Amino acid sequence: MSNVINKIIWKIRNPHFYNGIRKTDLIIYDDYFPNPVTGFRIAEFLEILKSISSTKILISPINSYKTYGLNNSDFEKHKREFANSYPKFKNSVRKVSRFNNINAKLFYFVFLNNGRRIIPYLNRNKINFIFTLYPGGGFKMNNERSDIDLKEIMSSKYFKGVIVNQECIKDYLIEKNICTEMQIHNIVGIPVPQIKLEFPESEKIYYAERKGVLDICFIAAKNLARGEDKGYDLFIDVAIKLHKKYRDLKFHVVGGFSEKEIDVTELGNSITYYGYIDTNDLPNTLKSFDIVLSPNRPNMLGAGSFDGFPLGASVDASLVGCLMAVTDQLNQNKRYLENEEIIIIQPNSEDIIRKIENLIAFPEKIRQIGIAGMQKTKELFSYQNQIETRLQILKKWL
Repeated sequence: MSNVINKIIWKIRNPHFYNGIRKTDLIIYDDYFPNPVTGFRIAEFLEILKSISSTKILISPINSYKTYGLNNSDFEKHKREFANSYPKFKNSVRKVSRFNNINAKLFYFVFLNNGRRIIPYLNRNKINFIFTLYPGGGFKMNNERSDIDLKEIMSSKYFKGVIVNQECIKDYLIEKNICTEMQIHNIVGIPVPQIKLEFPESEKIYYAERKGVLDICFIAAKNLARGEDKGYDLFIDVAIKLHKKYRDLKFHVVGGFSEKEIDVTELGNSITYYGYIDTNDLPNTLKSFDIVLSPNRPNMLGAGSFDGFPLGASVDASLVGCLMAVTDQLNQNKRYLENEEIIIIQPNSEDIIRKIENLIAFPEKIRQIGIAGMQKTKELFSYQNQIETRLQILKKWL
């Protein structure tokens, strides 16, 4: 009897997804849009709304917003801000409610966690779908739970394809027999707002060229207390050691960290914290920095966990001419020329300090590598390569 009651309570409390009379061409299901810090979602989903007129975005923000210390009121605020910025689409974005009509020609979502939540309803209502499998968001390599979820999603008769943004993900799906190569669309990189691709090189001011301070930044969301997955602990260790030796260095932290996680007393006024910054405001902050340091490590959020290459935040910095100094433990770099367009670092303070000191000794390299990296990033993350390719895939199945 208690089991019956529990099932009834579960049905009452949980949202219901059904095929209603009104049919939409495309429904995007997500858990973090339109939070203004998630630039790649804003860039992609907005262009989909512009290009495919009959598109709705269905948001289930409970889990993701809670993860980053946000709540329902934050979501409602972000939703209002999006509606004010793009009034044409104010009725295209809605939150999951008790009853949700998901009758659509095609469903689209990003990240494994979103697929895990929605796949039972897509199967039940016989709705075709495509998704993007990014690193993170529930996806870990050689992880039993992750593999089970991937196989469940990709074995569905309604699965029409997966977009991957790292070649190692494509290789993994094929080697694990999770799907066929024909079902995989390999688009290296992430969507970027068009305005970020238009930063003029002439606005960049580099160390030793037009200023006497070297500005080094760290940008990342906070997942672990000391940020070991993103390398925040290494960044602070490097900053303290360099600060003892050089007084013309400034350090900057953008994202989920503050002076509370690790003691930074020794750095005094040489370090500044900015918190999270809206994606459209990032260029104005990042353009004054010389180097973006990203010593992220795989497997810190559990076996098989990893980040994309480069991190989305590093891409933002590169687009305004910052030199990218990043780790690549999984050998994902197939596009940037090492020491000409990017600096590859090892996840240890000694290697990072050695390479930064080399740049301090030859500051003209900072500008040369930063500009070359910016040009390559603009090419890789162009509208044509990132947005148009995705739109073509979606339209094919519509």
